[in-house]
Amino acid sequence: AIYAKYIENVTFADQTLNEEYNVGVQTIKVNAASGGIGSYTYSKKSGESDITVSSNGNITIPAGKAVGTYTIVVTATSGTLMTDATYTIVINKVAAEITCQNKDYTGSAQTIATCAGGTINNAAQTNAGDYVVTCTGDSNHTDATSKTCKINKVKAQITCQNKDYNGS
Repeated sequence: AIYAKYIENVTFADQTLNEEYNVGVQTIKVNAASGGIGSYTYSKKSGESDITVSSNGNITIPAGKAVGTYTIVVTATSGTLMTDATYTIVINKVAAEITCQNKDYTGSAQTIATCAGGTINNAAQTNAGDYVVTCTGDSNHTDATSKTCKINKVKAQITCQNKDYNGS
């Protein structure tokens, strides 16, 4: 029987990867191993259960993986040669984002902004004018930069009713 050997002359370095929080799936390529015989295949030996490694060396982080630090051990295999590298994946916060929805005055309260990644403040307004809106970030987001959103003035509507003179 032939057994795979772990050897020292194959180079496959430990890595720290800094990524930003993302609501979508993220794919990162491993830094290729070297010094083996022919091409390499990769596999996850251990670590965070929902982070995967494909045979071509793609590390896949699932959609919405929370801010934090995660560790996986990746094995590189070339023929019968194998070596491991530890990947530390740091997912960092990103800024929450305010989107203004400028409206025309209606006389009723209106929401003039939304916030992706946090809690919106000062977004419900009634009167025409400019309003500074803020957003407090959640556990995966930093606070957003404030924005000025507005309710636009509208022209007054005058409705005339024509009447015939009846003499009185």
